[in-house]
Amino acid sequence: MIKREREVLKKVVLTSLTILFFLGQSGTVYARSGQSSPQVIEITYDEAQELMTIASIEAGNQGVEGMRHVMSVVLNRASDEGDIWPDNIHDVIFQPHQFATRNWKKAEITVEAHLALAEIEKGNVIPDIVAFETKNSDALDKYFDEAFEYKNHKFYVKKSTKCTNL
Repeated sequence: MIKREREVLKKVVLTSLTILFFLGQSGTVYARSGQSSPQVIEITYDEAQELMTIASIEAGNQGVEGMRHVMSVVLNRASDEGDIWPDNIHDVIFQPHQFATRNWKKAEITVEAHLALAEIEKGNVIPDIVAFETKNSDALDKYFDEAFEYKNHKFYVKKSTKCTNL
């Protein structure tokens, strides 16, 4: 019974979240990257698919919240005014050595990724976080300040930024 309910939920979620994109429109997201006011980012259908795919790859075992965290990292990088990261979602995701894109073609977008995107589209982007790694690593500690941990990931902010809101 649970498997059947999950499949029904998946169909409902997929239909309701993607119909807007199939009509050729884009979604609006408010990404807050250490700025005094939110920056509006338009997300195309392809970018939404890329966000959900990378979230499924990087945080597939972390649930909706973990996937929302990964999507927030991508959006905060794309909206960052510095020159560290590209200024669009696609190029942030495919910037060399940043995300696990080697499994891209095999990745399946999960129901949880759709739900995480729905949270992101409501403006629930976690501000300031720009990097993450597994808890058993400390490779990013010299470049960023640790903001918080979620399940088996550590999330980071720029050295000069404090994470203001979870």
